[in-house]
Amino acid sequence: AAEYYFGKEVSDLSLAECACIAGITKNPSRYSPISNPEANKERQTLVLDKMLELGYIDQSQYDTAMAEDIYSHLVGKASSDEDSEALHNYFVDHLIVTLAEDLQTERGLTKQEAYNLIYSGGLQIYSTMSQDIQTRLEQVFADDSLFPPSDTTYDATYTISVLNTETNEQEHHSESRNVSSREEAEAFAEEMNNLAISNSLQAAMVILDYQTGNIKAIVGGRGAKSGDLVFNRATQAYRQPGSCFKVLAAYAPAIDQDIYSPGMFVKDEPFTVGSWAPGNWWGSSYRGYATVREGIRDSMNILAAKVIVDAGVFNAYNYLLNFGFENLTEGDVNANISLGGLTNGVTVLELTAAYGTIANGGIYMEPTPYTKVLDHDGNVLLEYDYEGKRVIKETTAFLLTDMMEDVVSGGGTGGLARFQKNNMPVAGKTGTTTSNNDVWFVGYTPYYTAGVWGGYDNNQKLTNTSFHKDIWRNIMERVHEGLSDPGFAVPESVETA
Repeated sequence: AAEYYFGKEVSDLSLAECACIAGITKNPSRYSPISNPEANKERQTLVLDKMLELGYIDQSQYDTAMAEDIYSHLVGKASSDEDSEALHNYFVDHLIVTLAEDLQTERGLTKQEAYNLIYSGGLQIYSTMSQDIQTRLEQVFADDSLFPPSDTTYDATYTISVLNTETNEQEHHSESRNVSSREEAEAFAEEMNNLAISNSLQAAMVILDYQTGNIKAIVGGRGAKSGDLVFNRATQAYRQPGSCFKVLAAYAPAIDQDIYSPGMFVKDEPFTVGSWAPGNWWGSSYRGYATVREGIRDSMNILAAKVIVDAGVFNAYNYLLNFGFENLTEGDVNANISLGGLTNGVTVLELTAAYGTIANGGIYMEPTPYTKVLDHDGNVLLEYDYEGKRVIKETTAFLLTDMMEDVVSGGGTGGLARFQKNNMPVAGKTGTTTSNNDVWFVGYTPYYTAGVWGGYDNNQKLTNTSFHKDIWRNIMERVHEGLSDPGFAVPESVETA
């Protein structure tokens, strides 16, 4: 809010500006200082009155704050349409953010110094992006005919461009409102200029070269991109992963510890862990004994819950940390994670990289948008030198791949992701959260791993829970045009019977 309304860090706000923001929280739309300054002034005054009454400020501070005209220097003023257009795609946005973070952690720069160097330091940046793959991904996401129609709501987004006087760079901020009609959006437009309206059904996708960790393409949302460094749903949105977590949290640890194998039986029956009693996604019926392979293929909830208990919940948690999930909490050390019940959720990029570990024979490669960065004199400033980390055995990875091929081509829940124009093998897993708020498919071929998410920003229930698999196939078939089928590599130690 400090950056959005005043173009400042929180620590640089005046008392009057702080009171303005504090007053917004009761109703952010109604008390916005941009669209309703009079109403905001009333709230700001209420805050200052209370601070004076309770002794947090003295009369002199109160008088100074009341006299300050904060509304004349709000940064939320309209800029031209030309200024609000995005110059960068979502991949470049992520590249810039990653570079800024790495320059701060590895080179000790401040945030301002890092961005100054990126934008005006004459750097040579070696990106991992494939222009061809990025273009194909963007083309599919721009084709509304490939997505189901949204419900009757729209996301109306107001965008402002702010000139940072210290860096002399444009910064873009946006404010969104979910509306039920074009008329409502137009009413919002009267309050805000530079309004972009998009279907509120959203999606995001990442394509990764799992052998190197190189990110090849990113799209962080549908609709017109309203500016640069805007919210990226592929790298910044933490969503619940649903059944995609079964393979990572339950089956990978259990097979890797030689507790289970694909042909072993587990009984599908009523099951309770503490106070948690999971049910199957298809209803209250049970199938009796089923193999681990069938449990993965048909995404059977109770089998996954039983397997994670046998593997050890704390063991499973540690495996997930090694798979690259950095936002887990101690509260996630429970059996619920077998079905994707997490405190904070995961990003599309994290989940794609975790499945890339299985595709890569059990070796995790930290995803990167660049290989190296040179300064203006040609000296190496940053370099991706991650050598990989073994998370699961090569045999474990192969067995999981072999079972997840059945998810796609063996009558499983991922059948719609199967290639139609060639016989390229695909392994992967679907994920749908309990209330149909999120849908996922993460899969891989002998070349790339790709993860796609679909849902509403406001966690609205989806009525179509299969479109994302069509999107995944449509994109990945285009990416694999002209590539031969080498098949998935089989470790020498694996015997088939």
